[in-house]
Amino acid sequence: MDLIEKLDSTILITGAGGFLGQELAAALLESEPTAYLVLADVVTREKNHHHLSRSCVDKGRHSLLQPTFAAWLKVNLDSFRLILDNLRHNQRGVKVIFSSSLAVYGPSQSGRVTGEKTIPIPQSSYGAEKLIVETLVNDFSRRGLIDGRICRLPTVIVRPGVPSAAASSFASGIDLEMWVASPKNVVKNLVAIKDVPKDKFGAAQGRTVNLPGQTVTVREILE
Repeated sequence: MDLIEKLDSTILITGAGGFLGQELAAALLESEPTAYLVLADVVTREKNHHHLSRSCVDKGRHSLLQPTFAAWLKVNLDSFRLILDNLRHNQRGVKVIFSSSLAVYGPSQSGRVTGEKTIPIPQSSYGAEKLIVETLVNDFSRRGLIDGRICRLPTVIVRPGVPSAAASSFASGIDLEMWVASPKNVVKNLVAIKDVPKDKFGAAQGRTVNLPGQTVTVREILE
């Protein structure tokens, strides 16, 4: 779920079919009633009727890679790489807000303060892919091809519906510390960062911002 504000006040939300994507669309309509929103998401249905996410990759252009190209690379990396490539040719200078994740940091250490200057050492493919896209967004912004902003999201709780198989489902240890935020807080800050002047992002941290959250244990969540 990412937000791209085109130069003509058109706002594209990729992954808009998800819970946060829907909440973000509603918040943007409330804050900018005259904005033109484009909501994009792609799903497919297999014979067993399970819904599976698909990427934005054009299969025709990558037909030679299809037999061995891992699906998770297409979804988490190549989709956004191709979006950036399209923007630099057709919408140079467009504002791009990339939703990254705390997964770029790897496992938490008790008592350690994590900030934008903390060296990210992802311990999952998902975290590694997010970090790669962060690097691309920073580099494209440095070159003036886009006006990028990177939001590292805490674990987002609580949302309606049945439990999912999301990466955060590892949180079964009762005293495990988690950095969390509510959907309302995440959406509010995704909307707010869109209007931060680009000269406010310093060279030391690049275009990366950790969204506000709080650290709690699973025990405290249950309580």
